[in-house]
Amino acid sequence: MDASDIGPRSLARYGQNEPEIILHRKNALFYKTLSGARVGDIFMSLIYTAELNGAAPFDYLVALQRHAAQIADSPAEWMPWNYQAALAPRTSGPDPPA
Repeated sequence: MDASDIGPRSLARYGQNEPEIILHRKNALFYKTLSGARVGDIFMSLIYTAELNGAAPFDYLVALQRHAAQIADSPAEWMPWNYQAALAPRTSGPDPPA
């Protein structure tokens, strides 16, 4: 591959230059603690994974907050690519208390 970076990407660099990752890398310089950086990394991962799977990140995070007890029982049902199916039987009633 030449300097123009035209051609197939190697697996080691894939995703490294995505705009979201670049922005997160830049913002990560300003975390005050390692714990804060860890939380930021978790949220970045959740948001970007939701986007890649066609889910609205805000709606996904709200669903995670509203159904925290059910997520603890069966976390595999609440991944960004299948959380809508987990929500379907639960949307018939009122929202749980905030």
